[in-house]
Amino acid sequence: ASAIAGSETDSVITLGIRNASSSSTDLTSLTLTDETPSTWDYQDFEGAQVVAFPDGANSARLLVKTAAGWSAAGAATTAPGALALPAGVSAADVIGVQVVFTDAGGAVLPYQASGGGSITVDVQLRDTVRSTGADTTSNTNPVNISNVATPSGADAIGTGTGTNVSAPFAV
Repeated sequence: ASAIAGSETDSVITLGIRNASSSSTDLTSLTLTDETPSTWDYQDFEGAQVVAFPDGANSARLLVKTAAGWSAAGAATTAPGALALPAGVSAADVIGVQVVFTDAGGAVLPYQASGGGSITVDVQLRDTVRSTGADTTSNTNPVNISNVATPSGADAIGTGTGTNVSAPFAV
């Protein structure tokens, strides 16, 4: 994907997750994290939505990263739709997102061979680079960004990280 610097182009980042762990692992949460610095240097967060829940999950919460660190979770959603931004956080300050899927009753999330949960993150191309304040239109060559998302799952022993997935974007 690509966008022209200075265009304030809207884009959608789509991320998916499923429990593909071994049958001996009893995961109670699945988490998607997207905190690639270059992505958030060039994009402003506009919102996030649950498109589908992974098998066994019926609750999702949005956490966001700002310059102060990771926020507390926003209100849980139990149906596909918009995820609530945590209280006291401005969308303009977001430099990373994390969505945590669980069963509200604490049940184990079952193995899922295919499909899974998914979210979308709405972003808008910035006019300036967040970290430097430089005008994005001053670049004479395309800036290539590799947005990386990390899936993870937690059980009673701890958290394990899945394989990172990346997607290119040029400004």
